Amino acid sequence: MTNYEKLSDRAKQIYGNVEDAMQDAEEMEGVSGVDYVRLMEEIMDEASKRKSNHERIMDDYFIGRVR
Repeated sequence: MTNYEKLSDRAKQIYGNVEDAMQDAEEMEGVSGVDYVRLMEEIMDEASKRKSNHERIMDDYFIGRVR
């Protein structure tokens, strides 16, 4: 089972919106070349930061630092 298949219906909807926005970046009116690469890198960096922050919060919760 893929990660996508494990998502809730709401998470799949949000993912679809993100995927649509990324597709828009590739369309004729979107960005191209170096600007496109920088955009994708920025999206990856933001996703990575949010994932790390969420994992830290969950770790704190499960080891009892958050009440």
